[in-house]
Amino acid sequence: MSKFFENPFFNNDFFNKPFFKDNDFFKEPFFTGLGGSGVIPTNPTVPVVKTSIIYANNPKRFIVEFDQEMRAKGEIKQKIFIVIDGGAPLIPTAVSFTHHDMICTFLSEFKAGQVVTWSYDDTDPTIVLESVHGVKADNQTYAVDNKLATTPPPPPADDDSTADISLKKKKKKNKKKDK
Repeated sequence: MSKFFENPFFNNDFFNKPFFKDNDFFKEPFFTGLGGSGVIPTNPTVPVVKTSIIYANNPKRFIVEFDQEMRAKGEIKQKIFIVIDGGAPLIPTAVSFTHHDMICTFLSEFKAGQVVTWSYDDTDPTIVLESVHGVKADNQTYAVDNKLATTPPPPPADDDSTADISLKKKKKKNKKKDK
């Protein structure tokens, strides 16, 4: 990177300031702080799972919230194992990350009342679930909060579909007679 500033374009006074020549400019925190996660901790900690939830609006996935921003190295879906009602472990069709969340997606839907757990297998050094600071996640088993309703919700209170149809017909007849 230091050779970059030796190009002819950088001969003007602005690029000859000590900021661009100083060794601190080329150190890692300067570049990772640009558009990155911000402050780099001096003592990074092991990522902690805060919640794992199947939301009612999308029964084909669950969302894991960590206490810090996460990422994966390698094909992480091969090392995430999901167990439904104590059955055989399954792997997700896709795993994606957005800030503190890991989203595990499946082709089939989870059902209401199912007991779901997930775990991460950390035995393969080429496939790693870690924080953006490079600290690997634990290989524990985590419970998933299944928020799918077991019964459909009742209709809204202001729904007039239960109104007496015969009363509506009488009102229409009375309007015809008035004309």
